[in-house]
Amino acid sequence: DPSPGQEVDDQLASEPVLVDRDPVTDPAVTQLLVEEGRQILTGGFYDILYFCQGDDAWAGLPYGSDHIGGYGCGPTAMAMAVASMTETETDPAAMAQWAVKRGCWARGSGSYHSIVLRAAQDFGLVGEAVSPGTPEELCEQLLSGKLLVALMGPGHFTKRGHFILLRGVTLRGEVLVADPNSRDRSLTVWDPQLI
Repeated sequence: DPSPGQEVDDQLASEPVLVDRDPVTDPAVTQLLVEEGRQILTGGFYDILYFCQGDDAWAGLPYGSDHIGGYGCGPTAMAMAVASMTETETDPAAMAQWAVKRGCWARGSGSYHSIVLRAAQDFGLVGEAVSPGTPEELCEQLLSGKLLVALMGPGHFTKRGHFILLRGVTLRGEVLVADPNSRDRSLTVWDPQLI
């Protein structure tokens, strides 16, 4: 159960409610490269070390009394952010253990929203809560070089709640994401209005 002041949405991994997007086929916009056994999403301000919560290496590993494959979008998203923006070697399994120790795991629901700012603080990143009110404000945040962590509701990414990274904007004003539950959605560009 959430502690006072702790927000949580059910984040059980699911297919999205709306499925109408195809992966981008232009590698000049974004692509998933494999370098030294690591998956790298290109495009945006940062190349992102990509992790998928459903990968065999950690999907069945514990996230508290749950498992990463089902409820690990929070630690997987934060592992991508931390591994991409710091010198810290981490992955979804290590980040899940960290999240449990730091009180960010929500039994049977996923992660408390506090996982984002706590991870930023603990791993030497500057984190702040932002709430872009318009698609233009969202793009401005991304164009300023920020990597944003978003908690998505039912729609194009999930049937429940789901943490993703917003990692940049294309020249045409479309948003690039890193979805911890889908390589295909991570290789798709998104209208900022949908985000």
